[in-house]
Amino acid sequence: MMATDLDDSLPITVIIISIFSLLTNAVLLIVYIRCPLTKMNSYRYFFLLTVIEDTLYSIGIALDIPRVISERFTLIFIATGIVRQQPFSNILHVAYCMTFFIAVVTITNSFIYRYMLLCRTTLFHKCSTMKTMVLGLLVNSLIILNILLVFYISFWNDEGFSGFVAKNIDIPGINVREAAFLGFSLKYGMDTFHFSLVVELILLLIVICLINVYCAKKIRDFLRNAKQSNNFLSLQRQIFVLLLIQAACPVVFLVIPYCFAMFLPFTGIGSTPLITNILSISIALFPVFNPIVVIVFVKEYRSFILDVMRLRKPSERTVKLFFRSTTRALDTN
Repeated sequence: MMATDLDDSLPITVIIISIFSLLTNAVLLIVYIRCPLTKMNSYRYFFLLTVIEDTLYSIGIALDIPRVISERFTLIFIATGIVRQQPFSNILHVAYCMTFFIAVVTITNSFIYRYMLLCRTTLFHKCSTMKTMVLGLLVNSLIILNILLVFYISFWNDEGFSGFVAKNIDIPGINVREAAFLGFSLKYGMDTFHFSLVVELILLLIVICLINVYCAKKIRDFLRNAKQSNNFLSLQRQIFVLLLIQAACPVVFLVIPYCFAMFLPFTGIGSTPLITNILSISIALFPVFNPIVVIVFVKEYRSFILDVMRLRKPSERTVKLFFRSTTRALDTN
């Protein structure tokens, strides 16, 4: 059995990151409520969904303190926080993992929507029917269900796999048999079917990234070659930049660490405490940047924050928003 050292500073680091994430998402939620968008009105539900996803993700990470550990051709994503006992932690573990995939799929939907709106206008109007929307919802649901099934079939820690991991990986202070974890081993139950599911999940992420890249390239070409310069195109350029940055966040903080971790057991390389810490901190940082990106790049939100912090003279719209909110509060009382 090989012992795996744990860095005692990691839990407090992850908790601090999660608290900061909850605060930034709370700020975005307050701004979302107090400053209704006029130019990006159709995009507001995406911002609300982002806040909900990031909040749930941050709470899960803080309670779970996940660590990625690779030893002896085995990879596990194990809970080491205050909530790590099965079966509740298993549900929590899978929940925030699925939150990541839902966020990635949501961003891809935004890219496809903008691509259809700008580059395939005729097809966009033809597809703007209830039947097409239901079909799109069904496709998205099937993708999420597929990911959930892969997790359950290939990565779920049944009693046999828990015993195998406990014999091969010793984590000080953690009872592997009782802790929740997801993972797989090339030396345990990795037949052709299970291996194909692992590869399928990696390929799915690659396909999603390629769809985003294709749509982004087409949108960029359209906006670059557009001869007219009006408010609509200016708004689309702002949304495009925002989408690019929002797409980069999960790629940098989740997809790249995920692919790197998945690569380790196939090489037999063991994870050092430094590698485990970098991967865990990267995973925890994901929900921090989403609200910051939205507030910084959405002009109405940015202006609202600057006005509230009195870093500039309040605009007429901000004064009206405060007056309206105050009036509602007085009416309620």
